[in-house]
Amino acid sequence: MNANTLMQLFPVGRAVMGSFSEPQTKDQDGNPLLIKRGPDMGKPTQRYFFAVAIPKSPPGSPGVNPQNGAYDAASPHNHWSCTPWGQKIWAAGWAAWPNGQCQAPTFAWKIGDGDSQVPNQNGRKNAATEGMPGHWIVHFSSTYAVKTFDAKGQHQIDPKSIKLGHYVEVYGSILSNENVQKPGLYVNHVMVAHSGFGPEITRGPDPSSVGFGAGALPAGATAAPQSAMQPPVGQTGAAPPAPAPAAVAPPVAAAAPAPAVAAPQPTAVQPHPGYMVPSGAPAVAAPAPAIAAPPAGPVWKGPAAGYAAHKAAGWTDDQLRAQGYIA
Repeated sequence: MNANTLMQLFPVGRAVMGSFSEPQTKDQDGNPLLIKRGPDMGKPTQRYFFAVAIPKSPPGSPGVNPQNGAYDAASPHNHWSCTPWGQKIWAAGWAAWPNGQCQAPTFAWKIGDGDSQVPNQNGRKNAATEGMPGHWIVHFSSTYAVKTFDAKGQHQIDPKSIKLGHYVEVYGSILSNENVQKPGLYVNHVMVAHSGFGPEITRGPDPSSVGFGAGALPAGATAAPQSAMQPPVGQTGAAPPAPAPAAVAPPVAAAAPAPAVAAPQPTAVQPHPGYMVPSGAPAVAAPAPAIAAPPAGPVWKGPAAGYAAHKAAGWTDDQLRAQGYIA
């Protein structure tokens, strides 16, 4: 750290510009931020920037003599250097630039007047910016990420939890920028305490004042979400919604089919051992697949071929009886 660096605890103020978590990578003209001096000159860099509005001190405090930087009770209280914290920064500026460079209106003190009517490069006036009137505006920046803590500095917190409009207390360092072409001071943030909440500040146009919601919805648009399976109401050529399916009774379980039974193989007819076809008797033909029962009356006592088979072969009852096949 530079031996001439001033370490300063600033009063509680309200965050009115910048961000505690998002770094800047481009300048006001949209060009990449580059390191301006040293062995890494020309390389890309980043900057964490925010501004804090600190209430102005009431009139009656000693003022500063703009000719020599001395404090004089007779001088009007019309400058941030009249405050207790401002007096130290004012003295540091005069010590860093003893040849009066800090008297130039272009000297970069990094502190502005919240009641100023002078527009900046973007045409914005402090006096017309929320949170700035009635305050001194201190601009803090550093290439290092912001270290944020609770109100007592006991626990580190997420920098995203601190929004514009909240109240913070900043511990910073003040030193010369050592730029003879554009003399001024660096006012760097070292640590930030989240002191309290305030109405959040949103930069840019107020979304509630631009006229959203005044126009009629076009055909097919609805205020409520629509089902992905149903076409928008009123859409030309849209297919009508599919009817709800009719209730269907649960199917009756089909009875299990009976197991297939293999058809019995026909058994070859074996002639009775004592069976002899009489001379002149017709030959017995092959039995038919289906064998009918013998008619009522004669009782069959012959070979396995059966009564019907013999009758089909041309046997008469008399012949069968004569052979002892029927009774």
